[in-house]
Amino acid sequence: MGGEPMTRQPRNVGILFADIAGSMRLYEAFGNRGALAAIEMCLGVISNVVSQHKGFVVKTIGDEIMACFPDPAETWSAAVQSQRKVEALPPLPASPTPIRLSLRVGFDYGAAIENNGDFFGTTVNLAARRVQLARRGQIITTAPGLALLPPAHRFLTRGLDWVAVKGKPEGVQVLELLWQQEEATNRSTTVEFMPTAPKAEPGVELHLSHGLRRWVFDGRSASLSVGREDSNDVVIPHSSASRNHATLERRRDRWVLIDHSSNGTFLRPNGEGEMHLRREEFTLGREGTIGFGQPTGVSQADCVQFAVVRKD
Repeated sequence: MGGEPMTRQPRNVGILFADIAGSMRLYEAFGNRGALAAIEMCLGVISNVVSQHKGFVVKTIGDEIMACFPDPAETWSAAVQSQRKVEALPPLPASPTPIRLSLRVGFDYGAAIENNGDFFGTTVNLAARRVQLARRGQIITTAPGLALLPPAHRFLTRGLDWVAVKGKPEGVQVLELLWQQEEATNRSTTVEFMPTAPKAEPGVELHLSHGLRRWVFDGRSASLSVGREDSNDVVIPHSSASRNHATLERRRDRWVLIDHSSNGTFLRPNGEGEMHLRREEFTLGREGTIGFGQPTGVSQADCVQFAVVRKD
């Protein structure tokens, strides 16, 4: 029968991303088959935790897993238990030193739309950005979800920063969930917050150029994606760039580059030496050059020039 397709209504869910930190070392130490076995074992541990907390695995992508939960308390608890279960795994025998598996976890709770078993929307995007921000052994989330937890399920957290989010000009606060603290084990209600949201800085612009193309992102922009896929805000059409290579995120009056690529991002601020970011972040200075997947000196034509301009 014909007719208009039914509009899918968003519903509130917890979305969690976890990826295995330093998985490239597994391939170097054990080869493709051995590394894949270690990654699948680790993802299996996380999948069991997800099931125990009434959630389900949405998908796995390489060394990353995406899971969905029915309520915020289960999402927070699953994030903590995933870290603890993986931390408890025995180290993998490797030369010259054994390798301990560890995770980077990011999650959020809010409205998302389900389509054919996958989820889409701002909550998913926020959770994905939080895992990109996390370092080895960290759990990163945002403050609004904490208010949804009953007091008995609150964990010790630490306020990190305020970040811009589309539709929220005042931004949202990013939290680190301190799962290794004894207070977290006891489900402490102690929370460290930055006192107030910072004043928005609409006059801070990010200027990018790549060949003949130019972009200007003003202070109202929350973040932008960079990579080889056409869906990115800034498309870098060469093979050394990953499909979704990096995120440029505004935090108050700063622009921060967050690498989440296979080959890393090379950054050369003007007048300084080059640095290589791999699953790391760096606050951009006034001007410089970015190489996606290869050093900036290999091919200037493949590099992006940046400038952070303050419109006082």
